[in-house]
Amino acid sequence: DKRGTGASGGDYATIGFNDETDDAATALHHLANLDCIDRGRIGVIGHSAGATISIRLASEPAVSAAVLLAAASSRGERVLEWQSDQIGRTLPGPNWLTGNIFRTIQRRSRAKLTKPDSEEGSAAAGPLSVRWLREYATYDPADDLQRVSCPVLVITGAKDLQVNPAELAIIAALVTGPCRTEAPADLTHILRTTHKPPTISEYRKLADTPVDPDVLTTVGRWLAATLAA
Repeated sequence: DKRGTGASGGDYATIGFNDETDDAATALHHLANLDCIDRGRIGVIGHSAGATISIRLASEPAVSAAVLLAAASSRGERVLEWQSDQIGRTLPGPNWLTGNIFRTIQRRSRAKLTKPDSEEGSAAAGPLSVRWLREYATYDPADDLQRVSCPVLVITGAKDLQVNPAELAIIAALVTGPCRTEAPADLTHILRTTHKPPTISEYRKLADTPVDPDVLTTVGRWLAATLAA
């Protein structure tokens, strides 16, 4: 669980991206040291920012397979910029007006992350702190991806508004182990499908539906085959 969720202590609103990575690494190492666990068959799986964390863990000796859902290979600030541009294009109203206003607001918010006087603990985007966003914005996954030698499955929907599906080919070229990539035609960032043009406003409705069953089947079968080998 994230800090402050369920039985986990702490306050998620004040932690950084690096803290979240450390938490995941601690859980991984704890799992690898349990007597009931087959240490040679441990995988990591992450979605969106969780996929970025999985990239950071996938080069560890304890990991035998990695599943990256909606994963980016680019520096965080470039990912945030691409998100703003794509989401701005889908906003209702005259695109030249609402889209440009949204992109301008987002650009100013990203610029604040580089200022040393930004308030570390203040919420910048919902539950995310300025510290979390600053650490994420400056992180470049490319170096860590080049250290990943375990088998990797990467799935990013063709209708993802937050991660560029073109990142799939970059990830495949960077990792040194076997890599399978998929870009389901109607899959959105939240792993639900839509036959409409994707919009951020549709997320709430889509979130009430199950995760795309084909994604779950693909992940399950790939993990079973990979870890069995």
